[in-house]
Parts: sequence; C-alpha cells; structure tokens
Amino acid sequence: MVDEFFYGFTLKGEKAEHQWTGHKTADDEDEHAGEVSSKLILKRALLGPDAGTEQCVVEVETMSMSEMVKVPVCVLKVGEERQVNLGELEFFDAPVTFRLTHGKGPVHILGQHLQQDEEEQMVDMEEFADDDEEDSENEIHAEDNGDENPKKKMKLSKKKGKGDKK
Repeated sequence: MVDEFFYGFTLKGEKAEHQWTGHKTADDEDEHAGEVSSKLILKRALLGPDAGTEQCVVEVETMSMSEMVKVPVCVLKVGEERQVNLGELEFFDAPVTFRLTHGKGPVHILGQHLQQDEEEQMVDMEEFADDDEEDSENEIHAEDNGDENPKKKMKLSKKKGKGDKK
C-alpha cells in the first residue's frame, strides 16, 4: 500500500533553500524495520501575497543518472505569473534541494509525498509479473486455437452450463 501525504514548503528571503531527503527507514528504533521508498511529486508553485515586484526563480538541484544537475523549474513575477502548474514533476529517493536563486519570495511549493515499504513494493511487482505470465499463457492458448481475442475465448468457455455437452 502506498501512503500519500500533502507536502508543501515556502522559500522566503534571498537565497532561501529547502531540502527534501525522502528516503528514511520505517522505524529508526526497530532494527528489523524495512526500508521505505519515497517519491515527491510537485504540482504547483505560487507567489505569496506579500511578494515584491522582482522576478523569483526557483532552482532544483538533484542527482541525475550520473551527475548532479541544477535546473530552474519556475519563474514567477507579480503582474505576470503569480502561479504556475508544475505538471507532476517527480523526484525519487534522492535528496533534492530547492533554491530561490533570484528574488526574495515568498514562493510556496505544493505537492505530494508518497511512501511505500520496499517489501510491499516487491510483493506488488511479483503479483504484476504473475499477471503478465497468465496473460501471456492465455494469448498463447488463444493463438493455438486460432482465436484472436483470448478474453473472448475465456468468456465463452465460462458460459457453458452443467447440461452442455463437449
């Protein structure tokens, strides 16, 4: 099961920073606690009502496949853009640093923090793999019988009653 939490923070002041660490153990006191997989999904950035007239640029610093990257994710300015939809900008388990590189804000960032126990995630993946194997077997049987639609064949075979012969 995936646990979903609201996540939000505010960048206010010159060179303001916020760091999302994401990855934590389920219970630090329990030696047998499993690891927790985390994902941050950012949805919206908006200027606070007391923002000045200067441009506010929010930059993200995180690890890509092989190196650290720094990229701006939004530019906001009173009178032009007071809010921006970030789509579903996703970050997985790596530390992510958000910086206000220009302006003083405040800039509010809103999103979701998702967590899942890695043992549960493994079980979910195994069930998914089992479903794929069953679908593949049904497709193979359907091809052997010349039926193009395996689901149709399964439905037909289920409709036969007790009195049906064959």
